[in-house]
Amino acid sequence: MKIAIKLLILLAIPCLALAGWGIYTPTGRTHYDEMAGIIPFMSGVAGLFLVGAAAILLLLTWFRQGSG
Repeated sequence: MKIAIKLLILLAIPCLALAGWGIYTPTGRTHYDEMAGIIPFMSGVAGLFLVGAAAILLLLTWFRQGSG
């Protein structure tokens, strides 16, 4: 379970980095203009989803260890 949490976090980091670069930097905004801007936006959504899934798994393992 801890490997899955680390894997989810490691997958979320590049997704969130692409989103931050594509949305908040001038170079990223010129590279992803108009409808192509959905790529960094959805990358950010995917990164947040992965972080949320990792947090849920972390809470589940924490509750399992506490109740066992």
